[in-house]
Amino acid sequence: MQTTFSKEQSTSDDILSKARKQLEVLIHDINESNIILVLDKTTAKNLRSFVQLHNLFENGIFLVEELSKKRKPFPKYCVVYLIYSIVDSLDIIAHDINPKKPSYRSAYIYYIEPPPESFWERYAQPLSNPLIKSIRQTFFSFQCEDTFALHFNAHLDLACLMSNSMKEECQKASKILSNVLKGMNYTPSIRFQQSVAAKAVALNVMEYTKVPYEDLDGKQWPRCELLILDRTLDVCSPIIHDYAYENLLRDFCDDLIASHDLGVDHLHWDTTWRTIRHLNIEDARSHVKKVYENFKELQQLKKSSSLGNTSNSMLVKVIHETAEQQKFVKEVEFHMSALNRIFERMEEVDFVKVFEVEQALICFLRTESSQFSVEEILRHLKEIMRSKVSSNAKFRVLLLFSLTQIGENNKRLEELLEFADIPRRKISTIHKIQSMRNLSSKTLNELAKKATRERRCMFSRCPTVLKQVTELAIKGTLPVSDFPYATAQSTGVTSSGAQSYGVSDTFVYMVGGFCTAEMHDIRNLMSSQKKAIFLGGTSHVSPESFIDQVELIPPM
Repeated sequence: MQTTFSKEQSTSDDILSKARKQLEVLIHDINESNIILVLDKTTAKNLRSFVQLHNLFENGIFLVEELSKKRKPFPKYCVVYLIYSIVDSLDIIAHDINPKKPSYRSAYIYYIEPPPESFWERYAQPLSNPLIKSIRQTFFSFQCEDTFALHFNAHLDLACLMSNSMKEECQKASKILSNVLKGMNYTPSIRFQQSVAAKAVALNVMEYTKVPYEDLDGKQWPRCELLILDRTLDVCSPIIHDYAYENLLRDFCDDLIASHDLGVDHLHWDTTWRTIRHLNIEDARSHVKKVYENFKELQQLKKSSSLGNTSNSMLVKVIHETAEQQKFVKEVEFHMSALNRIFERMEEVDFVKVFEVEQALICFLRTESSQFSVEEILRHLKEIMRSKVSSNAKFRVLLLFSLTQIGENNKRLEELLEFADIPRRKISTIHKIQSMRNLSSKTLNELAKKATRERRCMFSRCPTVLKQVTELAIKGTLPVSDFPYATAQSTGVTSSGAQSYGVSDTFVYMVGGFCTAEMHDIRNLMSSQKKAIFLGGTSHVSPESFIDQVELIPPM
């Protein structure tokens, strides 16, 4: 079967194009017509993040259905199950392909989460059903956040990192990551942060990807440098307010996104969104305003030409009436409304002060100096606690303040908690995040201090520690003492004695999840590099989900 997803495919060799290519290979390898694709909720989200449904229909998929819902039988059709857990889904699948009364002609099963070894023996009988043509772990175990960023919806969150189940979840996360690396044709040269979780994932990935790509001379060719970090590297970046458009859209306009008539998932395919999501709020507004003014000029041209039957008026009519152009107009109007609302709400609650104080705290935390004195920071903090800023935003500022060592920190913190009217039970969350901060080594703290703020405008901020670490890894100056190699280095001689040649790409993987500010920083870093940089993680953490994870950590 001939398949192609070229209509939506990026020209660069990015995550989206790699995922679409793998999907094309999957459909081609099945080599059957009339394919029905059955998804669960997780895989449906994963697939929607890199391909649109109409592309599936154009390329051999007859119907897309949800696993948990009642489905009409198609005995003459082939079914492909793309599911998260084969353990949880096996009963439904077995019912679908019961040999006595099968709903489909044949079945192909692709799963994300690796089952325990005992599963295959325990369910040998239903799995030996002759209608099942293939059972394989799938490459599509992630959601694309951008052309360079993906997350895996793994259960390896902060609470898990601090619990007894960490070893088992690290193995699952490692298998999923290894399968994706193989799907991207990467043999990794692996480095890891000196932490229990990062080391466990690194050693597991090394085991699962130990067969190297070799040429005729027996030389090993690592195709990427895999840098495995964990969330304790930087506990500040997930909680600060980032002035990138995407962050403020989530902070201020959740209701607007939910009411967006093009749908919440539409943002993945919004061309304007892909252009402005990483820009700071001022640059995003300038870009959208310029596009909007161009539309107004076209509209004026359309009105002035409406009476004449000229080629010019026909051209304007076509521009405005194509479905694609109408969709683009809706996108621009949505972003204009969102940007106006963001600026209104920021002004209403004096949100700029929150941002400035947070950046002052970050500078103080990293360099023990900032644009504000200690007295000014404390005065501004009290003003924020009394302001109309949301309780969630106030608590995020307090979490950041708790990580500094300004004066009598604990005493000051209790005073601020009273000003903000924040429940006392939240103090345990503060203690937990302080403990996480203390897990960082002296070298990591020194790296954080180098990530100083690049002052460009009032909406610029300090780079994340992840950006600093990635830059040093690319330059080859990242300290081996804190980031040792699990495999042989990417230059010199490998463990087997064969010479290794240059690493082409860098893949940064964050155990515990990456935040949006880190994603924006990697995007900016890519623009100054000649090779690809990919960002992956067990999840994509928002400030709220990060704080929720901290609250679930067992007492230390």
